Amino acid sequence: MILVSDQLTKIALNCLDYQIDEDGYVTFYRFTETQRSFYASNSFFKLMSQCSSGVCLAFETDGNEVTLDCQTLDLNRQVLAQIKGELSVAEILQKLGETVKKVNQAKSRIDFIQHFDLYVDDHYLDSVRLSEGTVSFCLDNPDRHPVQVKIYFPLYKPLSIRSLSSNGDIKPIRQEKPLHYAFGDSITQGFVAGKPSFCYVAQLAGLLGVTALNQGVGNITHDPGILTDFENLPRPDLITVAYGTNDWHTCQTQPVVRKAIQTFYQRLNNLFNEIPTYVITPIWRDDWRETKECGAFLDVTRIIREEASDYPQIHLIDGLSISSHCPAHYSDGWLHPNIAGFSYMAMRLYRLMKDWQKDPKS
Repeated sequence: MILVSDQLTKIALNCLDYQIDEDGYVTFYRFTETQRSFYASNSFFKLMSQCSSGVCLAFETDGNEVTLDCQTLDLNRQVLAQIKGELSVAEILQKLGETVKKVNQAKSRIDFIQHFDLYVDDHYLDSVRLSEGTVSFCLDNPDRHPVQVKIYFPLYKPLSIRSLSSNGDIKPIRQEKPLHYAFGDSITQGFVAGKPSFCYVAQLAGLLGVTALNQGVGNITHDPGILTDFENLPRPDLITVAYGTNDWHTCQTQPVVRKAIQTFYQRLNNLFNEIPTYVITPIWRDDWRETKECGAFLDVTRIIREEASDYPQIHLIDGLSISSHCPAHYSDGWLHPNIAGFSYMAMRLYRLMKDWQKDPKS
């Protein structure tokens, strides 16, 4: 059996919109068209908003093989072109040198390789490297029983699907679970975990038994524009917010940073004042003891606490306490968690949030 075109939309989860091109490729978006217009004002944000972090296909089949026909956008080249347009050669070399030094110090290796993650009956089975054209999955289903399959899309590579085929029947499955909106930057998006179902948002969703819409966008700061169009979207049952590390690093003055944070939480409260909300202050990074133009890292954490604590539905979580302080738990050795770092975070977040349906302040 094969699904093509808009048939694929019936098995897609964790997305808000889709487009079908003239060749029949379907692109699923985590953001509405109106939201994408907001991110389009910045070339890097535009690319990040096109990435499929958290999007997955969920279906039942009695087959034992599944194949996707897909195509990808060469994100690395587009990002490099954008960087070249904004930085001098000397600045690029300096930034690359700093990154390589940190990675070497941590004895780490950045995993830029992107994968699909395969789950059968809610059990992780395999990760298959993303490639152009057809990608095949073995379901380990020799007796051809009906099984529930979930295929997570790559974290930060824009992806389009032309067809999904199985050597058995394919049926949509829908699980009625509470809806979780996960707001954040590249750490929420999942950079650079490699395996999409192992970023903290996906792991936390599994632990809490919720459906998570990943709204993470790399390099972004507190901005009320992030909340564009949410008055027209389904009401969530749970919200997490994880911004701040980029606010501290953007070389803005402290009053400018405070105003942005204040305006963001005012807008968030206007939209979701009855929704249990967990604000995660910035997690560990190896340069957190430095001082930027807006002050110390803990100054930005303090501002987030002061502004977010005005709202009774918000529960604050200390990012430094729920994140590993070991560089080996970071893909780049200093900022972005790897699978071990994300697992460390997800379990600690779960322990603090597991009773959210009973009492969001517990």
